[in-house]
Amino acid sequence: MNTNIRRIRKLTKEQRETIPLLYLEDKLSIKDIAKELDVNYAIVRYHLLACDIKLRSPEEGRKLFEEKNPDFWTGENNPAFKGKRKYADYIMVYCPNHPRARRRSSLKGYVQEHILIWEQASTKSLPEDWLVHHINGIKSDNRLSNLVALPSKKHRLLIPELQKRIQELEAKLKAQDQLC
Repeated sequence: MNTNIRRIRKLTKEQRETIPLLYLEDKLSIKDIAKELDVNYAIVRYHLLACDIKLRSPEEGRKLFEEKNPDFWTGENNPAFKGKRKYADYIMVYCPNHPRARRRSSLKGYVQEHILIWEQASTKSLPEDWLVHHINGIKSDNRLSNLVALPSKKHRLLIPELQKRIQELEAKLKAQDQLC
């Protein structure tokens, strides 16, 4: 025999009238109604069934919940949220209100850290058609001395020049290694 038997309180007339209204009109869950009326969940459920009210399916309940709480599963509220920094090619920082925050994908609400660092140092936002370039080519090296903001067109011209210079330096190093 269960030693933890609970006494079930009887509902008042006011509570009996309120339960269907809260469930159908206010679209509260059984759990929320029980909490609001300070009664057991099972009592609310039993009363709804006694009043011939069809209970919501789990999918219907989930849809109602998502309508009331649209941001519940995003960012810090998501149970899978691992922190404000992620590494996805570039270091990403969770900053959902930033104009450059990703709006879709698994990185929703994240901004590239080097953009935030540059904007903080320059005290202005990065123009829309500009990029922040890592001078040494290491995408995780977000020191301010390694960052430069450029217009997109200039950046596209700069990359081949930098790659050519890197190849020249690598050839020089290889030649020196062969001499030693």
